[in-house]
Amino acid sequence: MIEIDDEIADVYYNMANAYYLKGEVEPAVKWYLKSLSINPKKVECYYNLGNVYCNQQSYKEAIKFYVKAIAEDPLHDPAFYNLGFAYHMTKQYEQAIHSYKLAI
Repeated sequence: MIEIDDEIADVYYNMANAYYLKGEVEPAVKWYLKSLSINPKKVECYYNLGNVYCNQQSYKEAIKFYVKAIAEDPLHDPAFYNLGFAYHMTKQYEQAIHSYKLAI
């Protein structure tokens, strides 16, 4: 059953990516969240949701998702880098520096 759930979560994740690549953000977010409802440890969903919100300049929302991605995978360097960028854009410079250093 767990294996089937992971496969369904992957299908939802791939649906989200397809929408995101077409520039359809709202359905992409819906499918990422749906994937997470089945597999709440799916780092790629948190990371991509962070990217969605960062690209929309919703940096505070992006920060939440990058932090969740890092909580699931503390070695996710791209999440640390993007978290640093989101902190920078919200003028949280010390946190930005710290996140950038962890990305290195």
